[in-house]
Amino acid sequence: MAGAIFDAILVHMMNTLAPASWMDLREDMCEKLNRKKNDRSVDILQTTYKAVDVQFLQVFPCLCGVSTSMRELRKRRRRRRRRRRRMW
Repeated sequence: MAGAIFDAILVHMMNTLAPASWMDLREDMCEKLNRKKNDRSVDILQTTYKAVDVQFLQVFPCLCGVSTSMRELRKRRRRRRRRRRRMW
């Protein structure tokens, strides 16, 4: 119940302060934080932690999609390596 009240206060505040632009801001935030979360997490792991030999990812509901994405990425990399080996 408290979460719903808090959300209602935020919506009212945004409707009062920025009625013309807050939906665009909300859409942009949802796009970056929710819809592309797995892609962004994989990107961070590939760039920021590129030189790390071992990565321990704690299992949270928000990381389940990331672990799936990481498995898919690992499979693709293995396939590429196998193809390269066959070429030689």
